[in-house]
Amino acid sequence: MVTTSLDYGVEMLLQGKVDLLMCHAQPAIEGSLQGHHLAWLPVGQDTLIPVSIPLVPQLPKYALPAHGGGPLVPYLDYAQSMSLGKILRSHLHELCDTTRLRTVYEADLADSLHAMVHQGLGLAWLPLTLVKADLTEGRLARAAGPDKDVPINVRLYRRPAAQSKPLTRRVWAGLENLYGRSQKS
Repeated sequence: MVTTSLDYGVEMLLQGKVDLLMCHAQPAIEGSLQGHHLAWLPVGQDTLIPVSIPLVPQLPKYALPAHGGGPLVPYLDYAQSMSLGKILRSHLHELCDTTRLRTVYEADLADSLHAMVHQGLGLAWLPLTLVKADLTEGRLARAAGPDKDVPINVRLYRRPAAQSKPLTRRVWAGLENLYGRSQKS
């Protein structure tokens, strides 16, 4: 198993350095994988939600800037090469006034951004699965309503040649039993 940036993961899959790639689905990736006859399975869903530490219970210290002005808001961003960042950036202009976001920290991992949010350094869009307990227990607050959430899908891709490997074939068959028949890109 290798963890890496999305771009390098796609490159490794297409070059045959890995047999499977699990990533957050997004239009840019789906476009780059077209024509390679890859099978894929939908293996998960999550939601990116804007969060901040609370100023008082359920009131964020940093709220999402509305279109049309307001103070600069410290923003904790994903690195350019990361899939969550790419997904979020494809929606960001619709969600808030991006000119009011001042990037103060950038990271490869949602866990790193999560730690920075807990330190009160700014707001970030984080996976709901990561912050659900924090929201329930009041350690974090939503920085905007659910209309500013970004749904994300997780897919597992398989290159065609990998199907000839017995272990990969067994793993794939087991995953199809869990998630349904694979699809082709």
